[in-house]
Amino acid sequence: MKQLLVKRNVFALVIVAAVAAIVSYIGPAYGQATHETAPIFLKEIPPGYRDWKVISVAHEEGNLNSLGAIL
Repeated sequence: MKQLLVKRNVFALVIVAAVAAIVSYIGPAYGQATHETAPIFLKEIPPGYRDWKVISVAHEEGNLNSLGAIL
């Protein structure tokens, strides 16, 4: 009976520690939405964009069927 009680207490302690770790990890990131962020899309085209050269091309294999270019 005493072993069962000890196992139950250890299990509860592990759960509490896991929840505390998750809360401490997510907590600082939670308030970051209030800061101003950079726009995802460009509002204006950078000067000289027509002179950009292709450095490398990559094709993702598998079911992705993705093609990308590094400029």
